[in-house]
Amino acid sequence: MAKRLNPDVISDTFSLFNTLREDMSNQVFDLHFNNLRGKEDFKSRVVSSGPVADVEMVNNFLLGSFINVKIRTLGVHDHCVPDPCSDGHYMTPENRKKLISMHPSCLSESPMGEDNRPPVFGDHVVVTFKGAGPNNRGKMRQPRFIFPYRGGESVYQCANGLAIDFDSSFGSSVFSVFTGTPFSAYNTGGLDFTSCGDNQADYDPNWWIVCLEQVIALGADGKRCSWGKRYDEVCGPTDGGIVGIAHFMQSSLNPVVDEIVKVLGESQIKAWFGISSTKLKNHNKKCAVKAGTRKGVGKTHNCWKKDKWWVEGWEQFVKHPQTKEIQQTVWKRRYADRTEKWISKRGWPKTNRNMAIIAGLWNSGGQGGVNTWSNYGKNTPQQTAWNYMHKTEKATPLSEPHPHRKKRIDAINKHFPCGKEL
Repeated sequence: MAKRLNPDVISDTFSLFNTLREDMSNQVFDLHFNNLRGKEDFKSRVVSSGPVADVEMVNNFLLGSFINVKIRTLGVHDHCVPDPCSDGHYMTPENRKKLISMHPSCLSESPMGEDNRPPVFGDHVVVTFKGAGPNNRGKMRQPRFIFPYRGGESVYQCANGLAIDFDSSFGSSVFSVFTGTPFSAYNTGGLDFTSCGDNQADYDPNWWIVCLEQVIALGADGKRCSWGKRYDEVCGPTDGGIVGIAHFMQSSLNPVVDEIVKVLGESQIKAWFGISSTKLKNHNKKCAVKAGTRKGVGKTHNCWKKDKWWVEGWEQFVKHPQTKEIQQTVWKRRYADRTEKWISKRGWPKTNRNMAIIAGLWNSGGQGGVNTWSNYGKNTPQQTAWNYMHKTEKATPLSEPHPHRKKRIDAINKHFPCGKEL
């Protein structure tokens, strides 16, 4: 907070000089000796609930829940709020409760995972501030804590022996992220949050074929241009025209064009479309539902509606004997191979189910969606799947599972069940 300047000091040169020197000293101190500057992670102590409430909380809270607790950030609250666990004749149970109520509420950064437990009174947790943090003039906005792992012990110096009545107004609670709505008000869509037995042996190099045909395409044998997908379909007007088992569209058709040239030759492209592969790829980029402009592309139009030659060319491709091989090669390179690299980088167990979750989500929302739903791999696979069903790419919560996304997760649960090999 800026210091108010007494206007009398500007009439006295000596006082003005001392005031300016003091301000300069404060700025130098803040720049070089402020131990909060640049700090992002803050160690905090949980000060909500008590021994009895904690036991009930651990037993009853569900995996996948967002949990809200009261926190005391060490090195920050020590300067502004008395410690409710400190000794003193004024520290009555009522005063302790009042002090606890003065501490901020903190939501978990992600849903509770299989290896986590709810934080209890006395736990030390790591807190980050999504808004302005203590390093910004002591502000504490939008705190989020990281769950402690199972097996840790909690310290009850304050609660034990003092018979503090931590009622529900100061206790921990389960919340849906962002909204403050109780988790029980949300439909989990039947998603099982129990352990999936992350056994590295549950891995088959051909997991991606089952994922592509059974999860992405929902069987690959339904009616053409229906809810599922097929190798031999060209549909529209969605996205200006979609092709094949993975509904390749717009720029995502270009790797297919490159693979056709590699396998069948440039002459095959000219035979089907009447133009070169380079011109076809440029044209694919312009396909859109409605005519307009697209950054980096220019004017667009609906290829499926307006370009008969374009539709007929792709129809010939999906009827070719090698169309299945070409489409699988492109999808594997674009999604399956990237999925395996992503999972290895994030440290997730390399199982068929985990591969199917990330590949299915990547095919739906791209790498950006996967990173959002998984919190860059910090969430468990099960939490990630739940987030996919219940949130948009920008993490906006949905009150009910998204119908299309729920179908995808249902297919994963069916063909990649927990703890079982293919």
